[in-house]
Amino acid sequence: MACSKHYTKWFEEKDNRNWLKVSVGLIITKRGLAPFVENTLDTWKNVQVAPGTNCSACSTAELVPCDHRNKICKGKHCKFHQGVTYRPCPNKICDAFRQEIITQHRFKGPSWRNTNARDWCSNTWEVAKAFLPPDGYDKITTSDDTDLNGVVSVLINCLLFEQYIPDLAIDGNNVGTKVRDIGRKLRHASKLEVTDADLKQWFDDMRALFLVPKHLAANTNAQNTVDLLNKLETDNLQIERTDIMAAINDVVTSLEHLSSTIDPEALNDTIDKLHEIKQEIEKEAEEHRRTIDVLANEKKTELKQLAIDLTDDIEKKSQNDQHRQTKFEEDILREVKPCKEVNEVFETIKAKSGPIISMFQDLFSRTLTTHVGNQFKHTIYAMIDFELVVVDNIIKDVEASARSIDGGFEYSTKVSSRYSQAGFKEIAPERNAREPFRYSSSVAKPVFIWIYFVDQNNKYYWLCKGLKRIPDQSVFVDRDGKVNDAKYGTLFTPAN
Repeated sequence: MACSKHYTKWFEEKDNRNWLKVSVGLIITKRGLAPFVENTLDTWKNVQVAPGTNCSACSTAELVPCDHRNKICKGKHCKFHQGVTYRPCPNKICDAFRQEIITQHRFKGPSWRNTNARDWCSNTWEVAKAFLPPDGYDKITTSDDTDLNGVVSVLINCLLFEQYIPDLAIDGNNVGTKVRDIGRKLRHASKLEVTDADLKQWFDDMRALFLVPKHLAANTNAQNTVDLLNKLETDNLQIERTDIMAAINDVVTSLEHLSSTIDPEALNDTIDKLHEIKQEIEKEAEEHRRTIDVLANEKKTELKQLAIDLTDDIEKKSQNDQHRQTKFEEDILREVKPCKEVNEVFETIKAKSGPIISMFQDLFSRTLTTHVGNQFKHTIYAMIDFELVVVDNIIKDVEASARSIDGGFEYSTKVSSRYSQAGFKEIAPERNAREPFRYSSSVAKPVFIWIYFVDQNNKYYWLCKGLKRIPDQSVFVDRDGKVNDAKYGTLFTPAN
């Protein structure tokens, strides 16, 4: 039965889309049910086998006496035992465990051929396999590998679950068998079509399994599963390619388990169609993967080149910054060293011959400089003056005139222009940025310094107001926003 349409077009047909929605609904149902089933069995298993107790010495054939009444031993030459004879568990664990499995089985006929007793103590799902249908499940080891038919069979066949879903006690037609029958009917839909009436009924049956009050309370996945089923039925849940693949794999696996009960021709027709759709999805997914790989490689190449370019730029900038820093320090030393020598001469002369100091000041007259440096992360604004009151009055006038601005003067961008007009200089947060304030060496008064900065919210903060320092003494704002005296002869080395 060839599928002539692309699978997405094929699933646009209403009945085909209904088939897909039910298939995905069964997967959602299994995902909501399997952890609850496994956790319930795990709790029960830990009662049968105390923590820390273990036995892996017994095969299933060694634990089950060869008897035609157990439904697996037939004739004189038993294929199940194949010469293996019953013997008691050497650790006195597995015999009691076997009896508990029989006791909990609704029909007292566990699927011994499915389960491996060597793993009962270590793998809960190996115990669960004793409650599965008798054929087709011997190779699986986890609930993830088990289809919905198998998971629901554990629910139905194990009496432990009646405490959560009392309806399971009804023989032949209960919430568990109804869900199991959905899978069977879906697998027998040879054209992969489901009517609207069946769709509604089957979704009601899937939800009913989780809405049993005790089950809803005990199963932490129950309510979420009901919500997902509601969205899926009403087309409010996106069906991805992975969902379609999972649905196809689940149906194909179930069909292979039931191969002996389905017409071979119809079975092969259905499996062929599903494989064809699966191949289309895999081909499309592979094309998408290749496209993504190409784009990823292109982007990787771009990023690699960008990294190379940035590395080159950083190295060049570092070299230029180092050159500028070296030149700056040389300029500072060249400027401040003569000033220092002049001041030392002045101090010596002043001590010995005060009356002639003015003559030497005229003789050695130079321009003095107070540098303000910036290592802070924000732009700073600095000013120096020799009259404390004058600048304080300027600040008061600026703030008073700015109070009418919306948000207050501390948030106003217009204040900067007022301060700039008053003599404040902007010093950007560049590497070791600085601004010189020059004045005559004849100045004998102290120097007063004002510094503020503006943060990312355009708010003003004063770092210092009228900071008193001697002439020709540099200061800098460090990375923490603190004002430091600079060591004489340098700008960014703190003074002792």
